Amino acid sequence: MWNASQVYGDLTRLRQIIVNLLSNAVKFTSNGEITVTASSTLTVPAEDGAPQARCRISVRDSGIGIAKENFGKLFRFVLPSPAHCELDADSHNYSSVYSQAEGAETSRNFGGTGLGLAISRKLSRLMNGDLTVESVLGEGSTFTVDWIARTITSPSPDPYSPSNCRDLAGRRCLVVDSNETSRKVLRQLLESFGLDVTAPAELGSAYELSMKAVEDGKAFDVFIVDAFLPSFGAHTLVRRLRGRGLTAPTIALTRMGSPIYEEIRQLDCKFLIKPIKRNRLHHTLRTIFPSNETPRVSSPGPSNPAFPTNLSARIPLAILCAEDNPIKSVSRFLHL
Repeated sequence: MWNASQVYGDLTRLRQIIVNLLSNAVKFTSNGEITVTASSTLTVPAEDGAPQARCRISVRDSGIGIAKENFGKLFRFVLPSPAHCELDADSHNYSSVYSQAEGAETSRNFGGTGLGLAISRKLSRLMNGDLTVESVLGEGSTFTVDWIARTITSPSPDPYSPSNCRDLAGRRCLVVDSNETSRKVLRQLLESFGLDVTAPAELGSAYELSMKAVEDGKAFDVFIVDAFLPSFGAHTLVRRLRGRGLTAPTIALTRMGSPIYEEIRQLDCKFLIKPIKRNRLHHTLRTIFPSNETPRVSSPGPSNPAFPTNLSARIPLAILCAEDNPIKSVSRFLHL
């Protein structure tokens, strides 16, 4: 597997597709998790010889799922008209009414029309790709969008690479999280900085691993612990470690909108909100392990000038907003 660090593409259309897939995943998933994965593979060069990659983004959820016999209904445009004309995603001609794969009952319970999937597939195919689905009723779905993109032969350097974080490379980190996906993401991010990561699946082994590391002369340099482990596990673990003299810095992972227990606050932890972003994780590590050698990483400025605030006066427009979600509808009007 080859991974492109930077590619050319239509960011606006790609964002539109991914946001639609994520919105559907959130809508139809009441328990479990939603996971987004991305990868790329070198493919045949363009006609002018420029290198290209087939990029792929998958959105997997543990929601209600879709029966296999209904897959064919997912990517159809349906317009309410006397003729009930349907528009297949491969066509440019309207030919149907709005439909959702699981019918009127699903539409009543969850809202929506399914139109976004048809548009998303059309956009994917315009980028020489496709939008596909794998699903099991009652277990969840995985929607995958792939497209062809030109690669950048001389990408800008990664400011977070081990070569730019020499003082972080080799430091030992223990990750304690009950969620397998969270452990995997943290491992990938930390290893991209050059850290040596241990992330046990068995939460009960974290304390023993920490003590054994001390005995072997390879004590952990930092602990990253989910603050919401079952049965106040995070507070218990950190307190036991501190009681045995293990005073390595601890990062407690929290959730947006969730209260932080006072017991955790008293343990002098750094806090980081899930979902974890690479730059925020790096910044938190830098507050623990400051380095004068590493240049400060700043967010790039906007590539385009600011949106003109007087556009409505210069170009008066009447805009129709068709949205079945009232929150999204208000958000669009605020942006306009």
